[in-house]
Parts: sequence; C-alpha cells; structure tokens
Amino acid sequence: MKPKVILQFTCMHSTKYGAVERYFKETASLCTEKGYTTIMQYESMPQSSEYCQDVKDTHTEIRVFPIPLSPIGSFFRVFKIIKEVQPEIIHVHFAERFVKLWIPIIGRWFGARRVIHSMHNIPEYPGKTSARHIYNLYDYTLPVSQSAEKGCKTGGFDMSKVKTHYLGLFGDRPRSAELRESYRQKFGIPDDAIVVGCIAFDTPFKGLEGLLKSVKLASEQHPNLHLIEIGVDPAASKLPALAEELGITNRVHWAGIIDNGWQVLNAADFYIQPSTFSEGLGLSIVEAMALKLPVIGTNIGGIPEAVKDGVTGIITEPTPEAIAKAIDTMIQRRDDWDTLGQAGYDRYRRIFDGMESVRQQLIQFYGI
Repeated sequence: MKPKVILQFTCMHSTKYGAVERYFKETASLCTEKGYTTIMQYESMPQSSEYCQDVKDTHTEIRVFPIPLSPIGSFFRVFKIIKEVQPEIIHVHFAERFVKLWIPIIGRWFGARRVIHSMHNIPEYPGKTSARHIYNLYDYTLPVSQSAEKGCKTGGFDMSKVKTHYLGLFGDRPRSAELRESYRQKFGIPDDAIVVGCIAFDTPFKGLEGLLKSVKLASEQHPNLHLIEIGVDPAASKLPALAEELGITNRVHWAGIIDNGWQVLNAADFYIQPSTFSEGLGLSIVEAMALKLPVIGTNIGGIPEAVKDGVTGIITEPTPEAIAKAIDTMIQRRDDWDTLGQAGYDRYRRIFDGMESVRQQLIQFYGI
C-alpha cells in the first residue's frame, strides 16, 4: 500500500523554537495520530536542536531543500521534491510567488488530493488582483486572522475557499515568579523597574526602531522604565547602535534569538507589539496573553483581533509618539494590570488555545 504522506512546504529558515515551530510540530503529531507521515521542507536546517528532536519524535522527516525564486528554477525544484515524496496532502506556508504558483499545479499532476495554503501576513490589495488566480488553485487558503481574510476578499479571491485559521498556541505558558526574578537578575534590572517585553525579529515591519524611540520618549516621564527585546541578534543588528544614539543603552536588554522566548516575558510587567504594517496577528501577542500580561498593540493587521482596547490592553497608532503615550497610560493604570492580564488570558483560552480548536480545523482542512 502506498504510504500516506503530507508534505509541508515551510519555505523558511528557522532560527529558534518559537510558536510557529511548535505549530508545525503539533501539526505533524496530529498527522502521525491519523496514520500519515509528514515531511517538512526547509530552506536550511532549523537551528534549534530541541525543535529538531521534537519533530523527529513525531516520526516526521525534515528535508533541507532550498527553492530558488526564479520562475524556471522554482518549477524544477518543486517538481523534484513532489515527485520524490508523492504526497497525498500538501500544505504551503511562507512561499514566494512563483513557488506558490507551481506547488498546486505540480502537486495535482502527481496526484495530491488536497493542496492548502496558509496566509501568514495581510495581503495588501486595493482591488481585484491577478494573484487571486494563484490562490484560487488551492483547495483552501487559510488566513491567520480575519483582517487577512478581508484582504483576500478585496483581492477578489474565491471566498468559498478562504477560511480564517488562527494558529493558536500549543503547550502551557505558566507564569513563574522564579523566572521573573532570574531574568531580571540576569539582565541587571533594578527591583523597582517597570519592564516592558517584546518578541520580534529584526525587520522593518515589526517596528523595533520606533519602539526604541518610544522607550526614549516614555523614559523621560518614567526613568525606571526598561525594555527586554527577544528575537534580535545584537551582534548582527543595528538596533543596539540606535539605542546607544538615543541614550537608552542602560535600559534596553537584548535577550537574543532563543528557544522558548516566552519564558523571558516572565520578567515583564506588560507587553508591546509595535508593528508598523502587514502583521497577520502575531503569536507573540498571544504568548503574552497566556502569561496574563497586559498588551499594547498597534492598530495594524490582525493585532486588534487579539488585543481588545481598554479590556485586555491598549490599541494605538504605530508611531513612536503614540506608543510612548500608550506606555505612559499603561503605567498610569498600574492598578489595572491584573484585571487587563486576566481578561487577556481568558480571551487566549477562548480563542487562541490551539490544542483542540486548531487540531479539529486541520482535520477538516486536510480531510483526514
């Protein structure tokens, strides 16, 4: 009997064991339970040995299979891996345009019965676009937020094939007083400091330059304000130089690119997502909610779907001045932190806890 195989085109370089990686691992575990073998395509070997071992424990294979972005080069590479794997189901994630085009065409050529695409960012379409012809080749397009789904509608997609699919979190995120103390000591943060946390990689749309400027502005009113940034390599980034230029080096702490970065958030009093454009939703926000942290988020993409203004945190404009004002407001509402955090946690459990809702959705989308 031909083995039942699910091929995941991650089309990514993985630098840590984060929420997306955990989603991939749990997806593979689900498929194993259903009698399917999963093969994960990566552009390079994931750097987290813990993640690689967890994936291996689900009887899943990681294949390093870089795909060029050129029309012809991507065609032949996609053809090669699908021919080798002969998948029954294909799930596509961070693919570029031509890769995204060839996968459903070649997949069906080799007998794939279902081809699915996850849309992790907001499609910025002013109206109907030719890109809809690519997405309409898939059995389902799964935007990670309702905001992303609206972008699909504006772009003229076949909406019968578009289904919002929150990725959700897998595994517990327990709040720990011990970790709070440990990380504050590690970074030399004073006991009376107010600490804001952020998980983001170093790319313009995450808004980290603006966040540093916001901390500079807010610290003029709150000299005990500190920031812990998780997900940036300070040795390779220009952001530490900007912090030095702004005169806030002593209050910005770089945790680096690490596995399970949510653990460091235990040291924070509240969380900031300073994205400036095209944010699908942001699983790091959900991780903060799971830790019962109030959240400041910008009014970008799917962020307001997670953060309810005045209920679980604050929604603000994506400018340094507006974010600094939101920081000041959050500090002024210090007595409300527990209430905001609990409301965020309740929202996380209701909507973004991935253990059951996400798994049941995947069973439906995969048809297994």
